[in-house]
Amino acid sequence: MQKYYIDKNNQKHNLASMSIDQLNLLNYQEECYFASRIRKLPAFSKKRSEYSHMAYEKIFQIADFKKLKDKNYRKKGANGSTMSSVELLIDLIKCYKKIKPKITIYEAGVGSAYAINKIKNIPNIKIYGCDVFLSDEAKKLKSENINLEEKSLYDHLKKIPDNFIDIFYADNVLEHIVEDEYEDTIKLIFKKLKADGVMYLVIPNGSIGPSDVSRYYLKEGSKALGFHFMERSYKENMETFMKFHIRSKYLAYRNKENKLKLIKANLFFDRLKILLESKLLCIKDKKRRHKLFKLLGYDTYILKKQK
Repeated sequence: MQKYYIDKNNQKHNLASMSIDQLNLLNYQEECYFASRIRKLPAFSKKRSEYSHMAYEKIFQIADFKKLKDKNYRKKGANGSTMSSVELLIDLIKCYKKIKPKITIYEAGVGSAYAINKIKNIPNIKIYGCDVFLSDEAKKLKSENINLEEKSLYDHLKKIPDNFIDIFYADNVLEHIVEDEYEDTIKLIFKKLKADGVMYLVIPNGSIGPSDVSRYYLKEGSKALGFHFMERSYKENMETFMKFHIRSKYLAYRNKENKLKLIKANLFFDRLKILLESKLLCIKDKKRRHKLFKLLGYDTYILKKQK
């Protein structure tokens, strides 16, 4: 773990001696700087890919010390999937294996390989995945049945055959895609998914965001200024997915034990959930508003190709 950090102004910081508030401020300032520069580089270019790799590697230095100093720091997104989302992933795999003895799973943004470590011993599955910056833990997992590469999602998916993936999984990842690359990436995921495949996505809801480091400094509903380039509302995300003939297969909600559960989706329920989102924003109590967004699964998408 690197103790010293050199910021955008070439100033040296001793991360070990900084408080959590100081680390958050440094994280915010650096992410805003890197994000603005990433946007200016050509879409899908080698320059953007290389610069993004460097930027994430530097921010992970700060994140490592935040995890040490903040017991409530959530290990998600680039640092690994959450327990509840992995439990649901395992349930989806079990459902698929009743129909197909062998299935292919793709994880975008493998992070610390938390999800892969939980599913790797399930028989007859092949796992593919990528991240702009692979952790040492993830690099050690490469095997005959686990294929991981340090690449952007778009670049790695281009190497994957069409109609190849049974379950595409991305927990707190798609919001990190730069705006001018988003729709082309969604279109590519669609091509790589089998006709009966599913996309399982966890995306922070922009209506009650920002959810990246911007949340400490910006008002609710503001556009995230860090690495959450595409943090949007449930309605906005579904409009994009429907544009590419991708619809909900299931709608997610959380039970009393905070576990993700699913109900079979149809067009009526889809529209009702989209309509309800704007109504929930009228609730003045912030804690209650956020709790309802979480309970009703406004960050979780289980999608399928439309026939």
